[in-house]
Amino acid sequence: MGLSVNIGSFKRAQERLTHSQNALKRNLLNELRKMAHTMEKYSRAMSPRETGSLERSIFSRVVNSKNETHVNLYVSENTMREGVNNKGKFVRRVPVGRYADYMHDGQYRLGRLSRQKQLQSYALGARVKVGTGFIERAGNVVWKRYRNDLKDAGIRAGFGRGRWN
Repeated sequence: MGLSVNIGSFKRAQERLTHSQNALKRNLLNELRKMAHTMEKYSRAMSPRETGSLERSIFSRVVNSKNETHVNLYVSENTMREGVNNKGKFVRRVPVGRYADYMHDGQYRLGRLSRQKQLQSYALGARVKVGTGFIERAGNVVWKRYRNDLKDAGIRAGFGRGRWN
């Protein structure tokens, strides 16, 4: 029931790469790892806050298979949701999965802690909107920033001039 979004797939022909291209491929994978970490930070900043369990359950990874490489940004459904909510009541220990799905896709009003988080991010100059669609919005924001750099590095690494949208 957890959320998972694959962002930025890259097709490639690995058997034709030379040693220098393999070095460029490693550099490209390192750039993708940096991008994945940035996506994780943005999605944590954009997620609503009640107990903090949702923020702690957001992860990213770079999946590198033979035919493609992509960034997987996801919410771990098995992380336990626990703590005290904004009304001071203890939240029982339940998996984050269904809660994360509702907070990502549902319609709701932000609570006090989420509104404070929004104000703090604006005060720090981050300009991120806390609320629904936080995984996809974080992926899209970071993807737009990194897209051209990754495209150039990918072409240099021999990944072809395919579709980079």
